This record gives sequence, structure tokens and C-alpha cells, in this order.
Amino acid sequence: MGKKGAMIEGYFPEKPSDYLRFEYEMRKRRNTHYSIRAFARDLSLSPSHLSEFLSGKVLLSEKKVKELSQRIHLPDDHADHWVDLIHRESKDSSIRGVAKARVERRLKDSKNSVSLETFRVVSEWYHFAILAFFGANSSFSESELKSRLGIPLAKLRRAIKRLLEVDLLQRKGSGYEPVSETSFAGDQVPSRAIRESHRQILSLAEKGLETIPFEERENQSLFFSLPKKDFEKFSEILRKRVFETVAEFSKDNLEKEDLEVQALTWHLFPINKGQYSDENE
Repeated sequence: MGKKGAMIEGYFPEKPSDYLRFEYEMRKRRNTHYSIRAFARDLSLSPSHLSEFLSGKVLLSEKKVKELSQRIHLPDDHADHWVDLIHRESKDSSIRGVAKARVERRLKDSKNSVSLETFRVVSEWYHFAILAFFGANSSFSESELKSRLGIPLAKLRRAIKRLLEVDLLQRKGSGYEPVSETSFAGDQVPSRAIRESHRQILSLAEKGLETIPFEERENQSLFFSLPKKDFEKFSEILRKRVFETVAEFSKDNLEKEDLEVQALTWHLFPINKGQYSDENE
């Protein structure tokens, strides 16, 4: 599954289990019925061995780590890092010392280093919805947000805890408020997080076509010509004007009954790249 380079760009884990934990989460998102047992089968591991590894009770051999790196299509630098994480626990002090130094160097030199928790915030749509609700009214209760967002209470509580941990949310009296008005993770966000976020938003939009009345949503698709050299300037102006319009109408301190969090997403891409093909036509 996946392509080479699928791991979070610039993110080097500190725990050996994070590579498989991350891969499992990605597969689970694409197939909610995907289980640890199925994951173990796909990795040629026993379910018990996989569970013990993910919980940190056991380690994998260097040979197995290299094999799994190929199975989940890790880039070479991440495969090397995973081996070093295993060697960092070696009983041989010389092997342990060299591996520890390499691990620490990667963590220190990584310019795009983001935590797995930050990645989860960016890649799962409901985190920013929670920020939007609290940005408009800090007194929302967990039960109210659970009802509004339609997600399990346990997931909501984990999301709030995660937003606090990555400093995107802060306590305000008995409620919460965003740390920043923009509440965005910034330029260090890895591209896979963005792709995963877009995929989830598109899925929500698709469901909305069937479940949300036409008069309560807006859908437009425009096809137009644009010189390649003007693409960057056009995108910049479009982004600026959209943000200005949103800022004009977006309000804070709203009464709960007047509040409706909207999701606006637009996708600008060339259609002459051969994305669409139907072999049956």
C-alpha cells in the first residue's frame, strides 16, 4: 500500500513503534473495518507479536525492520532511522552509542520536524471544526460539540486534549478558546497531512450532496483558461480575497443557537493532465 515516501516528511519518530502505528492509522482511515489482525496478516506478523511491539513490550529484529520498511514503502532515510531506533536499545554499548548519536542528530537537524500529534490535528477534519466552535463561543460543552459534530465523545475528548498539547487551544474559565485567531499549524505541515485532510473534507462534501438541503449549501465549479505563468499570482489573489470575505462575515462571541460552523474548500488544478480516463468508453 502507498508509495515510497509515504511517511511524514521531515518527521522522525522517537519510538520504534511509531512507524507501524502511523501506517495502521492511515489504513484504518481508508477502511474503518481494517483491524489489527488484518494489519498483522499484511505484515506477516502474528497479532500478538504486533500488539506487543506497538505497546513497547518487545522489539523487532533488524532483519524484520528492513523487511517491513519495504512493505510499507518507507524512504531510505526513514528505514535507516527505524533500524537505529532498534539498535538504540541494543545490549552492545558500541552499537547502542552509534545508533543513539544518529537518532539524536536526525531529530536535531530535521528542519520540518512536526510531532505525530500535530500531524493528527492537521489531518483530521474535526480538530479545526472544534477550534471554530470554541472561537465563536468558548462555553460549548462536550455533549453539545459531540451532538454538533457527530463524533464519539471519547474521540472528541482526545481531540481537545491533543489541541491543548500542541498549543492550538487554551482554557478560558470553564471553557476553551483558540490560542490564535487563525489556528493553523504553519509552513511545517507535512504534505501527507494536507492530503489526508483534503481527502476527509472531500468525503464530507460528497456526503453533504445527499444529506444537506440545496438551499443550505453552495457548490460551484468553474472552468477557465489561465496562463501557466500567472498561476502563482492568481492563487495568491484568490486566497487573499477569500480570507477577506470570510473575515468580514465571521463573528465571535455568538449565541449558540445562532452559530453554524461552515466548511469552505476550493480546489484549483489543471484538467489537462490526464486525471480522468475511462477504459470502457
